[in-house]
Amino acid sequence: LNSCAGNHEAVIDLGMQALKHLGFNIERRLLSLQIVKEILYGMVLFRNSRLEAIKNAPLVTDKRLTNTLEILNIMVASAYMTDENLFALIVLKIGNISARYGNSLYSPLAYAAYSLILANVLDNYQKADKLKDISLHLAELFGDDLFGAATYFCLGSFLIHWTSPARESLKYLQKAFDCGFRAGDYLYCGYSLMLMIEMKYLMGQSFNELEKFIEVHEKYVKKINNDTLLRSFAMFRDHINMLAVPGFSLQDRLIGDKDMELLGTNEAMIYQLLKIQRLYLEGKIEEAYKLACGAVNNLASIMGCMSQVDFVFYFLLISLERMKKRKDNQFWQLNMACRKYRKKLERWAQMNPEDHRGKHLLVEALLASLTNRQQDAARLYDEAIEQAKASQNLLLEALGNYLAADYFRCNRKIAKVYAQDACRLFSKWGAVKIAGRIGKMYGIEDCAAGEVSAARDGEEIPKSGGQVANGLLGERKKDHQIELERLTIEDAHKYFLDTICPEAGVDFGAILLEEGDLLKLQYVWQAGRPLNTRWALTPNSSKNCQRK
Repeated sequence: LNSCAGNHEAVIDLGMQALKHLGFNIERRLLSLQIVKEILYGMVLFRNSRLEAIKNAPLVTDKRLTNTLEILNIMVASAYMTDENLFALIVLKIGNISARYGNSLYSPLAYAAYSLILANVLDNYQKADKLKDISLHLAELFGDDLFGAATYFCLGSFLIHWTSPARESLKYLQKAFDCGFRAGDYLYCGYSLMLMIEMKYLMGQSFNELEKFIEVHEKYVKKINNDTLLRSFAMFRDHINMLAVPGFSLQDRLIGDKDMELLGTNEAMIYQLLKIQRLYLEGKIEEAYKLACGAVNNLASIMGCMSQVDFVFYFLLISLERMKKRKDNQFWQLNMACRKYRKKLERWAQMNPEDHRGKHLLVEALLASLTNRQQDAARLYDEAIEQAKASQNLLLEALGNYLAADYFRCNRKIAKVYAQDACRLFSKWGAVKIAGRIGKMYGIEDCAAGEVSAARDGEEIPKSGGQVANGLLGERKKDHQIELERLTIEDAHKYFLDTICPEAGVDFGAILLEEGDLLKLQYVWQAGRPLNTRWALTPNSSKNCQRK
């Protein structure tokens, strides 16, 4: 009863008492030590040579063991919401008991949950995949209506999406909901709906699609009577309204910051992710950075969730935005953190390119632009946009165009093309207020309004920003060539440095001329400074110059 009502602490306290009576004691003050012990024990029990034996193991007949497994299975959901270490320990215990003593009705969930530890803690995705297959085999063998909801929920929420497209995870979550509804397991019905809307959002689906999903499933909220699900729907409605509805204020929200902070559960993490994303899109980088720093240090609380990727992605985007200004006193420390999380994002992109490669490419493009690798940056932005388009991730495609517009700011024609596409895509996604903000930033309010209107009417622009931008680059190159041909040599040098260099986005340019044995550094240009005439250098004197 407490589990279905979302009284997580009561579930854990009652479970601990029941386990103690059965001779299974969990000491909450020594969780880390117990986790290490269970991991080492599991390495023996789940070695490759035993996996086939586990699949065909006899049924457990000991009543004490089946009661223990039942209690641990009830506790696992509440532990996940409140204490990641307790959750990990319970999952390890369920798996180890099943592997040692034999299979039971609880084994499908046991092995599904254990595969989460194998993948996300021990980084053994290959063995996790084998254990997933055993879990699915046993679920079908025992009849998935009885314990299928929890098993399919666990696989869909925490495992499948790491190595397969997220749409495959959605199928498992839908299956979990269907099984739970047939069996009357409303606890996992509620959790499945929560993770489905979260995953749909992370896949970049439009606000219209999300609102339809909420409306279709809202009738189940009353039937299920799950406060956690009610809060989940409320926070997504608030987020949509804050990005889409003009005049919507913080006071109009269904749920506030303090309400989430008081819960003490990992529900607050998805709430924080939505807030970080919103602040970033609104240009409030400092506020977003403070939240993102705290969130990435708490990723263990959402172990296995797809939202881990987006927390890392937005932390990197926001950190790189701060690096642009070069005003951060902890620049090198921040750079080290970025390096660590870039590796994580790159690994996730390799495992699931459909959902995460676009994010990785955007981060690499932004980094390339910061390190003056201009050609790499332009190429990476276009690749990221194309990847997002192929994955049908509206938000990611809009973000790619938004960042590309900022990168090409020195060339207003190209920047406007990307900005117009960003306006159209943000509007199509549903974030009309963000589309309006971009329109003002690039002085294309009227054009942006037209894009917003076209997106609402379902019209498409025939060319992508990258294709049009490449065409404009070619035209601009011809313009420069014509201009250079009609100028004197001295004026051509100045034109190259004063006009072409800023458009190319470079920070430094120079022209060296030969005069006999002298190498003359005739003109030097730096971004934001006037041209300078320099001195002549002999080959010998150049050796004593600074390396730069």
